[in-house]
Amino acid sequence: MVSLNSKMFGPLKFDGGVDKKITKLALPLASKQLTVSIDGELGDDLKRLQTRVTWLDELAATDKAVRARMAKEFEKPGKDKTVRDFLQAHIDEMEPAELRKALGVARTKVVTAADVLRNLLLRHISMWSADETVFDYGLDPRRSDQLLVAYFNAKGKFTHFSHES
Repeated sequence: MVSLNSKMFGPLKFDGGVDKKITKLALPLASKQLTVSIDGELGDDLKRLQTRVTWLDELAATDKAVRARMAKEFEKPGKDKTVRDFLQAHIDEMEPAELRKALGVARTKVVTAADVLRNLLLRHISMWSADETVFDYGLDPRRSDQLLVAYFNAKGKFTHFSHES
């Protein structure tokens, strides 16, 4: 068992990667529950694990940057229209009353993609060995299983978005 200290979350304990199982940690974040999954192989490498824990300490700034990138890609999509398609899918596929309820939007207002974007929750973070880290964003899971996933390389640099369920 490895124990590391996080400025934001305090002591974190990780099982070793002997059986390569995923370790889940429930972390409180803005009165919501956030789960972080860490590949067992990453747990075997203390230096790489400490780098990721340090990155968790910067979670608020990283989340803010990801949301800014989502908004930018929604407003001015380039070749990759993943963010726009994800947001539009919620508008097109959810019943209007259900969508307004999920977003807290008045029933007289037309729901926009910006409304969906504002209501996305950071639901899960997965850290996969040396390769990548992913942040899963979505609406309340009782309302939608669709995810807008932000991918980062091992150095913490954003690489791309994908739409998953």
